[in-house]
Parts: sequence; C-alpha cells; structure tokens
Amino acid sequence: MTGRDLTGLRGRDRGQTTQDFAVGISVFLLTVTFTFAFVPSTVTPFGSPVTDAIPAKSDRVAATVVDTYAEDGSARTLDLDKMVGEVIGSSDSGVTVSGTDIRDKFGLRATAQVNVTIQKRTGDVVETTYDGGTYRLTGGDDYPSNQAAASTTRVIRLEGVDGCQTGCLLVVRVW
Repeated sequence: MTGRDLTGLRGRDRGQTTQDFAVGISVFLLTVTFTFAFVPSTVTPFGSPVTDAIPAKSDRVAATVVDTYAEDGSARTLDLDKMVGEVIGSSDSGVTVSGTDIRDKFGLRATAQVNVTIQKRTGDVVETTYDGGTYRLTGGDDYPSNQAAASTTRVIRLEGVDGCQTGCLLVVRVW
C-alpha cells in the first residue's frame, strides 16, 4: 500500500459538509417552529368555549326557578304571577327583567350573561296576555344565536297560558 485512498473518495468528496449540516438543521427547525405555531390554531375551533362551571350555573338557575316559582302541590307547574317582574318580563308592557336583575337574584358573577326563556315545544318563545299587557316570556340578557352557551331545559306547565297547559320548556342559558 502506497498511501493511496482505497475507498475512491478524496478529502473534499466526503459524505457531509458543514454547509449540509447547517441547511439540514435550519430546515428542521423551521418545520418544528411552523408546526408549533400553526397546529394549535387549527385545533382551537374544536375546543369548548364553555368552561366546566358554566353548565352548573345554568342548572342551578333552572332548578331554583322551578323550586321557587312552583305552585303549591305541583312540582312542575309554575306560577306566572310570581315570575313576572322577577325572571320574565316584556318591553311591550313596560316590565323588563335585565341580566343584572337575574345575576343578582341567583348570585352569578357580573361577567356572566344569563337568559331565561319559556318556549313552546316547537322552539317559539311563549307570548301571553297578562295583567293588561302582552308578554314574551323571556328575561335577562339577549342571547346571540352564534354564542356558545351552557343551556339547561326543564319541562314545565303554566296554567292559563295557551300552549303551556300540557307542557312548555323553561330554557336557561348562561354564557
């Protein structure tokens, strides 16, 4: 052997140079950075904006409304006289119940938004004539349809209200 390279490679023809290493690491780091920056934003729309405490709040408000405003001797028949001005109202008759009124009544935080609505089984808000005024049986903050919210529904009856003698829905939304 006379000192010649038997592998057929000369000194500058070796496998990896410093420049190859720098380019490879740069591409790898850019890929990792892009992945960590982009993937969370693609998963975000599937996350729930409703935290664990919010469904408990809507359930508590619904249960309290049913317990507080139930007619004597009937667990699911509510007394409209007691409810008007406390949890439901109507701007047509001048009796309004704001979200602040309901938050204060049920001990919710000032940052919570709450809506109490009595609906027919078709989903329409119940309207009735009461004490000389027309009432849409709803109270609290206006619920935007595109807002995620915790919703609790109870089947109730309201004596003397068309469509509610056999059953309506008490819907409480908190967001």
